[in-house]
Order: sequence, then structure tokens, then C-alpha cells
Amino acid sequence: METEGGTVEMNPKLLAIVGCLGLAATAWAGQGKNGRGIEIRSIAHATTAPLRSFPYTPSTWRPGTPPRVIPWRKPREAYKPGSGGSKPGGGGGSGAWSDPELQPPTKPDFSTTAAFQGQSFTGDIPPDTNLAVGTYTPTGETTPETQIVQLVNTSYAIYNTSGTPLAGGGDLGLTLFASLPSTANCSPNNPNSTTDGGDPVVLFDTLNNRWIISQLAYNSDFTQNDFCLAISDTADATGTYEAYDIPMGGDLPDYPKLAVWGNGIYFSANMFKLKVNPITGSISSTFLGAQACSFPLPNWTTAPSSITFTCSGSGNTAIYNILPADMDGASPAPPSSDGSDYYLQFVDNLSSTSGNELMLYQFQSGALVSLGALTVGTFHEACGGGTCVPQLGTSQQLDSLGDRLMYRLSYRNYTGAGKQQLAVNQSVQLTSKGNQTGIRWYELCSPSTGPLPFSVCGQGTFDPPDANYRWMGSIAQDSAGDLGLGYSESSGSIYPSIAVTGMEPTQAGMEAEAMTYSGPNFQDTYSRWGDYSGMAVDPNDDCTFWYTNEYSTTTNLLGIYNIFWGTVIGSFHMGDCTSANSP
Repeated sequence: METEGGTVEMNPKLLAIVGCLGLAATAWAGQGKNGRGIEIRSIAHATTAPLRSFPYTPSTWRPGTPPRVIPWRKPREAYKPGSGGSKPGGGGGSGAWSDPELQPPTKPDFSTTAAFQGQSFTGDIPPDTNLAVGTYTPTGETTPETQIVQLVNTSYAIYNTSGTPLAGGGDLGLTLFASLPSTANCSPNNPNSTTDGGDPVVLFDTLNNRWIISQLAYNSDFTQNDFCLAISDTADATGTYEAYDIPMGGDLPDYPKLAVWGNGIYFSANMFKLKVNPITGSISSTFLGAQACSFPLPNWTTAPSSITFTCSGSGNTAIYNILPADMDGASPAPPSSDGSDYYLQFVDNLSSTSGNELMLYQFQSGALVSLGALTVGTFHEACGGGTCVPQLGTSQQLDSLGDRLMYRLSYRNYTGAGKQQLAVNQSVQLTSKGNQTGIRWYELCSPSTGPLPFSVCGQGTFDPPDANYRWMGSIAQDSAGDLGLGYSESSGSIYPSIAVTGMEPTQAGMEAEAMTYSGPNFQDTYSRWGDYSGMAVDPNDDCTFWYTNEYSTTTNLLGIYNIFWGTVIGSFHMGDCTSANSP
């Protein structure tokens, strides 16, 4: 849908141009785009009412209203829509090829619990489903309780581990940001702003026991874009939050991702310059490169009236789809050094849709600094970076998101083992014989065997012996050093479904998968699936993985749009993990 410097045609009767937007700095008050250490201060602040005071109101379809499609903007043209995957011989060679890291699954050694239903259709495509898991000890009690916060594009819900809703089900803007003054773009009372702008992210900061929730707001021509941030006052997700409106200017951010690090909260986003044709509704776009931002950890006892972001400059279009490292762990050991957070992207350096390097960056003194490349097994982007995932019952194919590393970039400091480890995944094409996709996972370890702070200490491509396509994964690490991986799964023989797998440190590859939810239907009319899913570790035992993803429901709106979806939240536990252990 997006090409660098290209034009996107929109039907104004069907599409609301509301963007997969994100957070980044822009040319600002006399500072150029290539300036470093740009500071941006919030312009509005308010304390919310307790979220438990808002009734649980599941989202419903708005009768007679077409779906609100949130455009997916790409930082480069990595494929031609409908072209399928990489061409035979791609990746720096000729003739047939197969992924060099293919690994058959091992015998399973993990247990799953029954998944429960999360939020359902809200009228937006795609869901952008993610979650965070935290612990809260109620007043007068001694036993901590696990809370799960799930975000689905423009709405939120809070659950206990049994799936009982504790709060939420409504718009983020009408609850978390309703207390802001009406002049703020993040306020639902601002008539000139699209408050619920999509691309939400939720984290639980285990260093300070606070929840962090974000989404976006912007005006109709994207000349003013705001980042809407809410930070809980306590570890209780149903309590009060401090809401902030951070003005991000005229350069449009996309695909924002957040992470907790030892000295702050970090962000990444792709930046675009957009122009809207007021007559046709078309949008011309120019990719400006990715940016990184940070602000200090929210360890305040009294919430400040404003917070300040420090951001890098943009302008380098070779930097795109970067992920900041996010800490895992119940009581995570901070990074061994006092340095700022790391960022990672893959580099398609062998052809336009294949490569063999991961590029490592660090956010240093307000600048995103390249530390160098890590060589990995040759990979080919799933669907050539675009659309080729089949579904049972329809010819409509789904987007693969094969052009990026998938959220999150998990970090853990295993002090008992004397190592730090990053884990991340991407969707790849398995062979040149067809477009079938799988999940490539990586482990990067420190101390490093090379010149960079991290080196590749494990990698593999998950390839069970069937014809199913696996994509849109999310990964995390438990206290035993296990990996937990969840993803979407589909083929011409099954509807889009949700599955999980895992790997213990002594194993050479992922275990046989468990299907947590078999999808009941296909998605028609639209190729866009989710932009990300969410895997997190329960800090209550530091062993239980919680995963959320989407599926297509059996509802069909007037026989025109088959794009109703639901979400599922499920958990699993690796066999070698006991509470609060460490390898």
C-alpha cells in the first residue's frame, strides 16, 4: 500500500485515514531533522478516574458503518502486491534454495491452560493485539494477584487469570485521556482530532511496578500528531493513571514500539511526511527514516505536570523497523552496564527481500548510533515482505509482515549464569519451491564472542512437517532461560488460528506446537491481518507465558465484509521452569 515517495489512493467513503502512527521527534523550533538530542515536552497532563469506575463495555459493530481501515505504511517498496515470496535463486545465489536454519520440532515439554476470549471487533482493521502481565497485592491482602491488560487497536480490557473482566472494553480515548483539557489532541473532547489513533502498546514496568499504555492522536491532514501516554499511579491496573499529551509535530510517525530499560522508557518509530489531497483523499508519502526516543523511568512519588522526551534526528532511510530491547523478569536485573537501550533491525542486504545480517544500534546521548552488523543464517522475507498467506474457504490472502522483526525484542539479564540475552523473531519463506512461511528466531548473548556487545548464540527456523504458514510471532524469556513463542497459523486447509511453542536452553530447537485456538472462519475482502501480537511472562511466578492474538469470527456483515475478528488470551508453562529460578 505504501511506496517510498509514492501515493496511496483512498476511498473516502470507506476508509478513515487514521494511520498506524507512532512516536518520533521532528524538525522542531530551529532544530534540523538531523539534529541530535531533540527535546519534546508534554503540553497537557491530567489524573484519570480509576479505570475500575468505568463499566466493562465490550465493543460492538456500528450498524451501517463500513470498517475503519488503518493504512499500513511501509518504509520501502520491498515487494509488488500479489507477487508472493522471494524469487527462486534470491538471496545472493541461483537455483533452488531452502532456509539454512530449518529445524524439526522436538518432543514437547510444556503444558497449556485453556485459553479465554479477549476483546472482539471494534470496527477497526487490523486489531494490533498486544498485552502485558503484572502483579498487584490488594490492600489488606498478602498474596499478589496477576492482572492482564490487553489492548486491541483503540480499546483496552483488564482481566484476571481466569478471564474475568475487571475493567475496560471501551475506547482508550474516552477513559485514559478523557480528563485532559479539550485543547489537547489526545482529548476525546477536541473536535479537530482523531483521538483513538491506533497502534497501542501496553507494558508492565517491573522495576517500578507501573503500567504504561500509549496510543496516538492526530488531525485530519496530519499536520499535528500527538503521542498519548498514560502511566499508572500504582501496580493496580484498574486504578488511576497520569495521562500526558506529547505533541510530535508535522512529521508522521508509524509503528511505534515501547520498551523498559534500566534507565528509562524507550521508543522506536518509522517517520513519514504525508500530504493529503483535499479533493481526491489520496495521500502522498515520503519515508524519512526511523527515530528513537526515551524518557526517564517513572519512579516519581508525585506525578510531574510535564515529562520530556529526548529523541534522535531522522533522515537516514537505511534505518527502518527498529525495535528497542524490553526487559523481561519479575524483578529484572538491570543491564550490566549503565548504557542506554539497544535497538535491532534486520538488513535485506542480499536482495530486496533477503539478507543475512541483524544491525545493532544503541541510543547514546540522544543519537541512534550503529554498533555494527551480526551475521545470521540467510533469510528470505515471508511473502517477499508482503501478502501471500492463504486461508481455507477463500482466495483472499493475508499480509505477512515479513519486512520487519516482530515485536518484542526481549532482553533478560541472567545474573546466575553470568550472561545477558536478547531474543527476537521474524517471518521468513522456507524454500524456493513455494511461498510457505515459518518463524525464524534468534538469541543474542553477552558476553560476546565478537567485537559487538552481543553475538549470535542461537537461531533456528520453526518448520513442523505440514503445509501451514506461520507468521506474526511474538517471543519472550522466562526465568529458566526458556523461550516462549506464539504466532498466527493458516493454510488452504485451515482457517487462521493461534498456536504457541517453546524451547528450553538445552534444546537445539523449538518444541512441537500447541494450538491454543482453532480459527472458525476466514477473513475476506481485506488482506490486512494484525500488525503485531503479544507475548509476556507472568511476574508472579516468572515462568508462565501469556500470549494474545486474533482470529476471524463467523459473523458476516450483510454479506459484504467478512472482517469481524475476535481475540484469545492463553498461557503455557515450560517443564523445566520453577518459580523464581535462574539458569
